[in-house]
Amino acid sequence: MKKTTKRMLLLSCSLMAAGLLFTGIGFAIGGLPGISWSKKGIASASSQTEYRQEKEKTQPFKNIKIDIDSMADVCLLPSDDQNFYVEYVLDGDYNTPSCEVKNNTLYLGQDGTSLSFSFDFNWQATQTDAYCNVYIPKDVPLGTLDIYNDAGNLTISSVSADTASMSLDFGDLTMKDSSFKDLTLEMDSGDISAKSVHAEVLSLANNFGDSTLKDFSGKEASVYIDSGDFLMEAAALDSFTGENDFGDIELLLAEPLDSYSFDLAADFGNILLPENAAKGYYSKEEDGEDYYKTEGKADKAIHITVDSGDIEIKTL
Repeated sequence: MKKTTKRMLLLSCSLMAAGLLFTGIGFAIGGLPGISWSKKGIASASSQTEYRQEKEKTQPFKNIKIDIDSMADVCLLPSDDQNFYVEYVLDGDYNTPSCEVKNNTLYLGQDGTSLSFSFDFNWQATQTDAYCNVYIPKDVPLGTLDIYNDAGNLTISSVSADTASMSLDFGDLTMKDSSFKDLTLEMDSGDISAKSVHAEVLSLANNFGDSTLKDFSGKEASVYIDSGDFLMEAAALDSFTGENDFGDIELLLAEPLDSYSFDLAADFGNILLPENAAKGYYSKEEDGEDYYKTEGKADKAIHITVDSGDIEIKTL
């Protein structure tokens, strides 16, 4: 072996050994061998910081606009007094969050992208348990509520608003004891769990996930499910339109079934009805399609179409 080659090999081995030694030292003191890549540039994965705001009283506001384009859980909660508060812990590898009350509206948001990887090329999630909490006096109604969350859960508790729009890309939505005139829910991947929610007009779309609404009341509800099961317990409901490509739709009604007109169709699945359901027109084709149609005594309508799954109607 040539002397030059031998020296290069010895130098390379020495550098590798030194690298392993310093990596071990870094682990011992709590470091993380990797880098993170965000709009702010490249930084050590172990040097992630966080943006923190302790629970702080804000000016009163009528509307809320939240836009979280990072990874965080968002909660709207009742305050213990008649004041409004905001607190958050957000990942420092994303852009600086904004939080202000302007023109009677609370604006809260964080944008940016963050990618981190280690020397073994495994992708890593953020090291920060990020969250945003907004506290609202329980008996204070809101005007407009507009929430977008890219990756994280959304919790709504004891909130009242005229118009509400909630959109989640990856995360679950939990809602209880809340009331809206117009409520729009859009989910890309996640479950919806709602209890004791009133919405005069409900529009719900869920691409991948189950949706469960218990003790729901309203006038109109339109639902589109791409893949997942849907269940609604309706204490009061005038009309319901539902579509599901892959999954079941189960609807429980408190009012007499003969007050509704039904138009139900399941391409590959069954239609399940209670014994006291009106006879109407029912057919079951050889190819597996079920169809059921009746005329009700009142101006109330249930229209459900399922591509692959069952339709079940029950009474509360």
